[in-house]
Amino acid sequence: MDKKPKIEGLARKGASARGRSRWGREKRWRYIIEAIIVLTIVAVPAIVGYGYYDTRIKPWHQPIVRVNDTVFDMGYFVKMLRVYGLDSTSDISSAISSAQSVATTIQDNELMKQGLEKDFGIVISDEAIQGKIRELVVSDNATDEEFQQKYKEVLDYYAKMGVTEKDLKQMIVAPILIEEELRQRVGDQAYPADQEFEHVRVQAMLVAGADNATAVRDAWSTDGDFDKLVVDYSPSKSYGETSSDNVTGEWIPQGIESAAFGEFAFAEESVGTLSNPIPESEGSENYWVIKVLEKGSRLLSAGDRDTLIGAAFGKWLEDAKSAEANKMVNYLDSADGYSKIYWALDHI
Repeated sequence: MDKKPKIEGLARKGASARGRSRWGREKRWRYIIEAIIVLTIVAVPAIVGYGYYDTRIKPWHQPIVRVNDTVFDMGYFVKMLRVYGLDSTSDISSAISSAQSVATTIQDNELMKQGLEKDFGIVISDEAIQGKIRELVVSDNATDEEFQQKYKEVLDYYAKMGVTEKDLKQMIVAPILIEEELRQRVGDQAYPADQEFEHVRVQAMLVAGADNATAVRDAWSTDGDFDKLVVDYSPSKSYGETSSDNVTGEWIPQGIESAAFGEFAFAEESVGTLSNPIPESEGSENYWVIKVLEKGSRLLSAGDRDTLIGAAFGKWLEDAKSAEANKMVNYLDSADGYSKIYWALDHI
């Protein structure tokens, strides 16, 4: 008779396989649990850290102003607000307006810096900045010791705002030098000090209201007493009180007054002609009445040259802002601009 298989042996063998299988499953679960624990240990600080970054660090790096490839972030903006005297107790409407102005100032400062380098090849040196600091902090006859003491007081004052010496130079001193240099360069191009420019010698009055202007012209054309007209009508502006010979007047270069003034005064046949009332600008209630006595080329007076250079510089800046070559972005103009301003004001 054939022997039957050893049931016990097979049973023990089968039991051992099931045991190893159970042990393998337990081992796998233990690995899974350990992995979950490790991931949790790693993930929790990461999540907390991300939340800290997202709420405490990231906002300081959000862009506020861009000028071509240069971006100024929230940290720079907040420091500028401190430098310009804003604080969290300011009236909110005026604070918002001031914050927007500061952002524009940041933009203009960088645009001037880039323009001075690009158009004129000039970079403001550290020596020039240090010299300007001395000029701003102490008088010309101050000693080095007096300067160092005063400068330390200035640095200590700004340090309380979180503004460093480097910030001070970048945010205040360098922009002053850059604008001065740029004004000079633009002025020398447009209005060289040794060049003559066309002038007119005039008697002129700027009066309020068309009726007053008409009355002035009628009276002027009748008896020509300019001095009396100035007394009788109290103009907001007048040129050229006359002497007994009735020919005294002031020399005015083109561009000092409004375009309407210049259009009449510098016209070909203007000499000796008394104008009709001329609106100072479109929609204005103020009117010029002008008599041109003479034309001629002359050197600009210091005051007139400064005025004309100021206008030329303003035009340079406006042209630079609108130039296709300059990419200008003010992120406060975006949909979340006000929230950026509120955040900045809360962190001054």
